[in-house]
Amino acid sequence: MMAATAGIRWARKDDERWAASFKLRFVTEFHPPKGLVDQVLSEVHEAVAETGQPARDLFGEPRAYAARVAADRIDETHQSGQDLGAATPGERFTDALTMAGLWALVLSAVHWVRDGVWAGCSIWTGCCGGRTASRRTRHVSMWQKSAPTWRARRG
Repeated sequence: MMAATAGIRWARKDDERWAASFKLRFVTEFHPPKGLVDQVLSEVHEAVAETGQPARDLFGEPRAYAARVAADRIDETHQSGQDLGAATPGERFTDALTMAGLWALVLSAVHWVRDGVWAGCSIWTGCCGGRTASRRTRHVSMWQKSAPTWRARRG
């Protein structure tokens, strides 16, 4: 006896390969609802055990059988809730928020590097106290004053 997916033990290695191929085709091409793959495989296993014939002889090629099962058992409501990449509307929304956050992070980093690491800000003056913020502001002022000179020497 060979072990296979969903805890089913197939008597023949060919049936196990057929089941694995069916599962791969069915899941990747048709995106079935949860539990449908295991249900179909258990039905196939039962038919193979009752008749004693190989799964390929009873059901044909795995890809063709997956297409038949998908046409019969996957309703339009389930299919319409997914796009071509099998993403639900909630997943697309989460992906869009993630991409917006990443773009904001990249643009902030570019802006931060372009304008310098230290920047005077009135919020820091209010939060950190005048002394700490004034040191940072003084440092920024000195850096900004020396930057044109350094650029002039370099060119």
